[in-house]
Amino acid sequence: MNIVTIGAGFVGSTHSAVLASFGHRVLAYDLNKERIADLASRVPERIDACIYEPGLSNLIKTHENLQFTADLTELYALSDTIDVIFLCLPTPAHELTLPDEQQHLFIAAKTIAVIIKKRNNGEQTKRIVIVNKSTVPIGTAEKLKIKFTEWGV
Repeated sequence: MNIVTIGAGFVGSTHSAVLASFGHRVLAYDLNKERIADLASRVPERIDACIYEPGLSNLIKTHENLQFTADLTELYALSDTIDVIFLCLPTPAHELTLPDEQQHLFIAAKTIAVIIKKRNNGEQTKRIVIVNKSTVPIGTAEKLKIKFTEWGV
């Protein structure tokens, strides 16, 4: 499978590495360019300095099918081939009081809407499965569904 992980913090980076260890092609995207540079370096000391999880640096180092990026154009370039997108985003409690447009999850959803619109020149011949691994309140999936409809996807 071709998998994208949006969010390469503790949850996203470990999840991406395990998926790659099972043979999936994984692209982990994050806004934090320093973290992405450390993970993409495949240097155990750099990986462990930014996210320490026993065995993570070895998984990243040994699986070439795992890539990291902070560049949205790389994500968009894969739009036709993505099978699954995992949302592994921070969901701090104070963020729930912000308007949707300022919440990590809804910002990521807007990015996904662009990917879907670009996919196969707008032809929706193949679906993308979107999986939320972030901790969110009940009703969030329904709110995202409404947003996707508003955005025309």
